[in-house]
Amino acid sequence: MNSKVKTVLFAICLLMMGGTVGFVGLKIYSSQKENAKYRAEARTESESVTDYSTTSVEVTVTPESTVAPTQAPEPSVIPAAFSFRGDTLDEDGTDPALGYPAMFQQILADNGKQDIKVEDFTWENSGSLSQMMLAGVDENLVNSYISNHQAAAEAAGAELEPVESVIRDDLAEVKKERTDLDSIPVLCMGYFGGWNNAVEELVDQYSRILDTYNRRDRFIVIGVYPDNENIDHGAYDQILVSAFGEHYLSMEAAGMDQPAFDDAGHRQIAQALFDKCNELGYFDTITVTPTPTPAPEVQQPAADAAADQAADPAAANAAPAMTDGSALITLKDVSGNLIQISQNASGQYVDVSGNIYTQESGGWKDSKGNIWKENKNN
Repeated sequence: MNSKVKTVLFAICLLMMGGTVGFVGLKIYSSQKENAKYRAEARTESESVTDYSTTSVEVTVTPESTVAPTQAPEPSVIPAAFSFRGDTLDEDGTDPALGYPAMFQQILADNGKQDIKVEDFTWENSGSLSQMMLAGVDENLVNSYISNHQAAAEAAGAELEPVESVIRDDLAEVKKERTDLDSIPVLCMGYFGGWNNAVEELVDQYSRILDTYNRRDRFIVIGVYPDNENIDHGAYDQILVSAFGEHYLSMEAAGMDQPAFDDAGHRQIAQALFDKCNELGYFDTITVTPTPTPAPEVQQPAADAAADQAADPAAANAAPAMTDGSALITLKDVSGNLIQISQNASGQYVDVSGNIYTQESGGWKDSKGNIWKENKNN
């Protein structure tokens, strides 16, 4: 091969190598450019994220409503008083002071419960209609009972007893303003009628009176059987027990073996009632308000007492309030004030204001520590 041909071939090889290098360079450049683009985009996204994460965003949070703590219920205060309403049960002229409410009060005192009050609103020889009116049951409601009794009698062609349709005409004389609304009711009525011989109606009438009190969780219904031979005692008790449960006091179940109208019967009723109240725990839950102790009398200072006596000579010559009649002793203090003392029933020397004086060597000392001398010139 001549030199000319070699030169041509060498030139071709150089051209081919230059193209290859140019292609590779272009490829690298393209890749670098593309990578730079990706890095720029990535940097932009990073700055965007940084800006987002560092920007303060105000968020309004609605606080949950705070539920006030439930207050513990106040302890139930049961007044220390029993309110008796219904039949007096003194048909034979028994002294009311010996009635079953008074007997109950005596039993309370005998058992150390003298601070419990007994309020006696019983009414002698009165039917349940009059008893409801006395307790303040709505008059329209009482009249509805009367209308039903009259309609039943007319339908049966029977004559209606006055107690089933008439309210006692002396109601206004005995009816008083209610002072027992918070007391524990003790009811005993129906002996004389007023409920049309229907025990269920008597239950309803009892409930009407109970509704006039402020609370119905504590009460007693005393079951003295009515003056009606057609009333079955067992059925009578069963209906009342069903209505009032443990609050019903059956005289038969309590072992009543005395007529309800004599003193022995009254005491037996009162004792059965006391036992029932014990059984139900009434004496453990009622609140007795102690009688307040009077504040001690404030003694007048000796100097003030002397000034009072100086201003009122007549008072100075009066005998001290607490004296047993012993002679008066006139005392003088360092300022020349005079005061008189006398020995009381307890042997103490006091002045008109009750200040106590004790004798010491050469004189007297009052309760304030002031020194007095006897005034021999008086």
